[in-house]
Amino acid sequence: MKFQSIIKWFPFVFLLTVCSPHLHGQVTLPVPDTDAGELVAVLESDGPVFEKAKACQQLAINGTADAVSALAVLLDDEQLSTYARSALENISAPEVDLALREAAKLLAGDRLVGVLNSIGKRRDLQATGLLAELLNHKNPSVQNAAARALGAIGTIEAADQLKKSFAQAAGSSRISIAQGCLVCARRLVAAGETQQAVSLCNLLRSADLPQELHWAATYSAVANQGTAGVPLLLEMLDSGDSAQFRIALQAVRRIGKAPKLATELASRLEGQSAENQALLLITLGELGDDSVLPIVVKAVGNDASDTRIAAISALARLGDNDTAKLLLDLASTDNVAMANAAQAALVRLPGDGIDSEVVARLISDQPAMVLSAVEVAAKRNIATATPFLLRLTHSDDASMRQSAIQALGRTTTITDLPALIGLMSTSLQSDDSAIVQKTLGAACVRMPQDRCVQTLTSAMSEVSPVARVVLLDQLALVGGTKALGAVVDAAKSNDDTMQDAATRLLGGWLTADAATPLLELSKTLTIRKYQIRVLRGYIRIARQLDMTTRERMEVCRNALAIADRDDERKLVLDVLRRNPTPEGLQMASSLQDNETLRGNVDVTIQAIKAAITVAITVADSEGTKR
Repeated sequence: MKFQSIIKWFPFVFLLTVCSPHLHGQVTLPVPDTDAGELVAVLESDGPVFEKAKACQQLAINGTADAVSALAVLLDDEQLSTYARSALENISAPEVDLALREAAKLLAGDRLVGVLNSIGKRRDLQATGLLAELLNHKNPSVQNAAARALGAIGTIEAADQLKKSFAQAAGSSRISIAQGCLVCARRLVAAGETQQAVSLCNLLRSADLPQELHWAATYSAVANQGTAGVPLLLEMLDSGDSAQFRIALQAVRRIGKAPKLATELASRLEGQSAENQALLLITLGELGDDSVLPIVVKAVGNDASDTRIAAISALARLGDNDTAKLLLDLASTDNVAMANAAQAALVRLPGDGIDSEVVARLISDQPAMVLSAVEVAAKRNIATATPFLLRLTHSDDASMRQSAIQALGRTTTITDLPALIGLMSTSLQSDDSAIVQKTLGAACVRMPQDRCVQTLTSAMSEVSPVARVVLLDQLALVGGTKALGAVVDAAKSNDDTMQDAATRLLGGWLTADAATPLLELSKTLTIRKYQIRVLRGYIRIARQLDMTTRERMEVCRNALAIADRDDERKLVLDVLRRNPTPEGLQMASSLQDNETLRGNVDVTIQAIKAAITVAITVADSEGTKR
């Protein structure tokens, strides 16, 4: 194939990411919209099942009433019934509902069950009578599907049919209808028919049914009434039955805050098992009604560990400044579970006053108290704690010192960044150096990018050469245009240490805007090892980062023009192989006279030609279809 012929089809190459034995990608072809009439013709043909299944899937997207008849025929097809139903469910036309109702009169077994499921999904009101009749079907699966479909329809008429059939049903039929009633209750609540929903649930609560259905009906009866369900909820709490107790607390979450509900729950703490007390306290915390705060605080002193920890957790939502003092005391105890729970509660506790309490503990004369406050200050990102944490970085206690250093990564603001840079500089020879550098990075990435870069670059002239390298690392971590410029400037300097660090960082830069300065440096640097490093970094951008095809080919062309080693030429060939284009084919062909690279060049040329051939074939095929 002549190169000019390839150029003719060049636009199509850009539409594809082509897979070949030498490429790490896959073909992505445009899927044209097919006319619904053509899809119907496929369904009515003697074509393969696969094609008909694909036609059904497409009709689920763009099908109309004209496709209903052809799809309805497939409802009794063993292989295609599911595909046909899926398409029908998504076509907005009354003809679909009629077709499904007619099919329900003729089908049996699994295909009938499938049609009933579709009727339920479409909530066809006109199918109510038909579904009611099928509640008496001899096939339990059909009974269950009919009951669920009626429940999904969720009208008062559907509820009446379910009630009527439930009164006469027995055995598995009764269970199926009960399940349909629960579905219907949810629909009724959504439609604003709460009393009808509660009536259905009460019917199930008073019936002889498996326990799990009783529980579901009871929960629904309580939760769906809102505040009107509170008396029943309290009755369940007092029943002495563990399952009802749990269901009642679950319903509290649905009801939310109701007058005196939290007080009623709190009054039932006494006399409960430790497990139930813990559940009550967790629920009180979720309600967030601070009127019960004194009772929850009292529970913190309970003998049972589960109760104490649940009470501490509840304080995260209910607490105040005074509560913070209690939690800070608990956070420094030897009881690990309690200390962890208290710290977690302190992190979530709202209010600026809490931060002041935490900072005040940083100057305590009790090491355990200080260490706990350090951890909380970090987790709450308390900026005002930074000066105190900086003092603690000079502690003789290694655990205290390193905890304070790590906390600074979460509390330091741009204002205090120079102090953290100073700490980094003075700790370079200490055992804490690695932790300080990691902390500096954690702090920098939290800050406004440009201001952080300005602070880091301003500090360059004030620190040692080793510290300057650390600051370069931070600039690369922060990223952005200004950080890139600063690192490029370092690469241009006459300082070998800075050049080494800067070219290393530029070689792994994470954004494609580094391409232009890398190209410039590869031409202007005089030290050979750095020149090679930046050229390889330049090629890496084309290989790994997001660029347009035109930009990627430009990088390859520039790199080949500069490269004087086969190692870098191989890297370019790899990029061309991964991103096949006619221009890339031309570049690869220009290296055919290089005996050392002959094998790599041949493989690259074959891969690109194969990719372009696929692109042309696809283009021809699509053109024929049009």
